[in-house]
Amino acid sequence: MTEMLHMDKIGIVGLGAIGSILAADIAKQGIDVWAAVKHAKAVEHIASSGVKVRGVGGEYVVSERIHPVENIDGFPSNLDAIIIATKAEDAISTAKRSVDFIDKNGVIVTTQNGVIEEEVVKTVDPSLIAGCVISFGATMISPGVSEKTSHGEILIGPIEQKQNSSRLETINELRGLLDYTEPTRYTENIIGYKYSKLLLNSAINSLGVIGGITLGELMKRKLTRRAFLTVITEGVLVANSSKIKLEVLNKLNFYKLMLSERELFGFSFSYLKKDLLLRIIGRKYRRLKSSSLQSYERGRPTEIPYLNGHLSRKGREVGVATPLNDFIVELVEEIEMGKTQPSIENLQKVEKKTQEVWGLV
Repeated sequence: MTEMLHMDKIGIVGLGAIGSILAADIAKQGIDVWAAVKHAKAVEHIASSGVKVRGVGGEYVVSERIHPVENIDGFPSNLDAIIIATKAEDAISTAKRSVDFIDKNGVIVTTQNGVIEEEVVKTVDPSLIAGCVISFGATMISPGVSEKTSHGEILIGPIEQKQNSSRLETINELRGLLDYTEPTRYTENIIGYKYSKLLLNSAINSLGVIGGITLGELMKRKLTRRAFLTVITEGVLVANSSKIKLEVLNKLNFYKLMLSERELFGFSFSYLKKDLLLRIIGRKYRRLKSSSLQSYERGRPTEIPYLNGHLSRKGREVGVATPLNDFIVELVEEIEMGKTQPSIENLQKVEKKTQEVWGLV
């Protein structure tokens, strides 16, 4: 059991791929976990069978100290922390409701892809919010059953730097709990890490749902790799104009992934290095299916409005053009509306647009 100072009860909203693993691992450390799972049948299943985790970390089932409820109204008051592990579209309203269920020194933790914290703090006191970046891979098999597909680090830190010592203690204790799942670090620049992950997911998720294929198949295509780097390039320019310092994430320095016109006209060793890196990533994670593609296949909304859509909106705010991200947002909207479907033909449209952006056609 992890040595704790005062933390003994936590809420988790959303027992999908990530939430299930966190719930099981925290409960294994002797902490009571209230888990809002949305559906009555899922509540019954988890209450009787517990939460099962399998994959790269081994296989185990945890039933003690996990208390499933249908929604957040079933949480007790004075929780030490509430971890929001829902999709982005549900996280903003959930954060607002969570305020009523945390202790005076409690914290609300946002784990979503994208930078929804910028929206959350419009209705929730920023001092209550801690951002969290989770980079290990996971897939939900069925309610209460999750597979960890890859290892990765976790980062956590307050959105507002001016914090009282008790809340900072709560965040640090939570960091210790999360360290049981994967190596977890505290950071004072969580927004910088959030933006780094935003850029990575804007490339992986959007191209995955547009093409309807795995990351490995995507990265076999030269012009798709160029589109991938272009999405990131536009995002770095937006971050720079927003005075956001991007952090190295998963050993990726996003400043070094930026493209320039000079690299694309004629031979460029620096471009070859970036292109080779994507081919290596494609081989390493060849079976990875983007979460947005998985959402689409389940008939659920994708997170593209909170990824590429965020970059487009932020770009307009700070006066940075994001033509490829704008095009991607429009194309994914057409896919979600049923006007078209994920296909290689749609991926080719993105490749063509990329060439147009750089003046190569």
